[in-house]
Amino acid sequence: MSSSSSSERPGNPVPKTPSRKRTLDSYDEARSKKRRRSSLHCGNVDETEPAPILDSTPKADSRDRFLPSLTTQLPFFPLHSSSPKSQRLARRFGLLDTRVLSYRDEPPHPLVIQAGSDPTLFTRLFCSQQLQSRTLSSLPPTYSAVKHAQVKPIRVLDTGYMHNEFHPHPCSWSSRNVIAAAIRGAIVTHEFETSRVEVLTDRGFAAQTLEWISSSTMAVGRENGFVQTLDIQKDLLTTIGYPWDTGSIWAPRAVDTVSFCPEGQLIAAGRQNGSVAYYDIRARSSIHCDKERPTDDAVTVKWNPDGRYLAVGHDSGVVRCMDIRTFKSFDLKPPDHKKAHKSPVTALAWAPWDTHILASGNEEAQGTIRLWSISGSESGHSTYTHLHSDRCLSEITSLQFSPHTKELLSTHGRYIPHSPSKSRQSRSTRRNSRSRDLLIEPIPTKHALVVHSYPSLKRVYMVPDAHGDAIVESVLSPDGTSIMTIGEDETLRIWAIWGKREEERQRSSLESFTLR
Repeated sequence: MSSSSSSERPGNPVPKTPSRKRTLDSYDEARSKKRRRSSLHCGNVDETEPAPILDSTPKADSRDRFLPSLTTQLPFFPLHSSSPKSQRLARRFGLLDTRVLSYRDEPPHPLVIQAGSDPTLFTRLFCSQQLQSRTLSSLPPTYSAVKHAQVKPIRVLDTGYMHNEFHPHPCSWSSRNVIAAAIRGAIVTHEFETSRVEVLTDRGFAAQTLEWISSSTMAVGRENGFVQTLDIQKDLLTTIGYPWDTGSIWAPRAVDTVSFCPEGQLIAAGRQNGSVAYYDIRARSSIHCDKERPTDDAVTVKWNPDGRYLAVGHDSGVVRCMDIRTFKSFDLKPPDHKKAHKSPVTALAWAPWDTHILASGNEEAQGTIRLWSISGSESGHSTYTHLHSDRCLSEITSLQFSPHTKELLSTHGRYIPHSPSKSRQSRSTRRNSRSRDLLIEPIPTKHALVVHSYPSLKRVYMVPDAHGDAIVESVLSPDGTSIMTIGEDETLRIWAIWGKREEERQRSSLESFTLR
């Protein structure tokens, strides 16, 4: 009795057994005390915050419960779907605001968000207006060297002894896939399709350099100073240039380089006495001779694709450019420099997709590639601009532009480490010599093939040690996809570098008629 009477007192109510089991929080039972911890997209959840109370009273402007109520004033949606734990880890390692994709375009204009909205709920969908308007034509091409270049050569030929200097250009590749080379003074041809080898002249011919000017005719520069054309089908040899065209009989007059201009049927020949003579194939005579640098060897000459400018690289590092319309020449030199290079200019190349772009390289142990832009007016006044340069840490022996993509290939010779004397080092240099030893130098390009992107000259592909010795010269194939290299290891190697641009299919006359 006492126990029952004490339990029925007003101050001690008797606990009752709940009628049903307590369930998890839901929209129908919003007042439940048991709640599951949830992770939202934008911010952490405060555990002390009470659960929201849903108002079941319908409003006048309410919409269908199956359709979300979207706003038209803020056309952006949140893209952060990470949990609070992932956000804390990202914040700890400094990766919270790091983007996976990073573009180099200009930053977009700041978004205008109305007052009262939370900027952390939204993110930018596009990087910039330039990225939105990007088309397929501006994307990296599929015929780049990154996708098509091969590490091993597709063909290796034994050439025997070739000239052991960098100056002569002893090889050329015709439009009929016939390779011609000057080996021990003789001219030897090799048909690429049939692998047939034919010796055209003997060693006494003393061929120094050559270049194809048609499918069956080549221009030959000889050691005795003669410039001739050789027709291999008719077996006809024609002399168009003589040693005395330069005005000096006793000076060294061997022809080191020749270049053919298809627009004007002109041949430019550079000699060891520094003169550059221009010959007309139709007239078989010299029309002009540049003697402004009589003591400087003309190492290499190159016509631009439209035949207006001729670039000449000299042994002293000077790069001269001549306007064939006025026969006026001017020197190319970067700002604060007296000349283009510090050593013989052994490599010149014009861009086929831009006739005003010229690339030059020198024979220095740590060679430099320079890009130039040359422009002229109708009055004959020409100007130039130094675009960019890059150190290659080895001798540059040749340069080739790809006709299908904006890339530049360079071949390299020997590499000599550069170690300046201590007497020429400044006090600050000697003080920091210990820290400089820890720096990692760029990879040398000794005996290598290197493909650079234009205009940054960034290396996109490299074939290290392409030859067992220094590479003397390179020639571009007629289709613009392969490179032939000649090395001092007495081998001639052919490499697949670029892909070929797909030609547009010609429309048939029947395709113009359509049925409606």
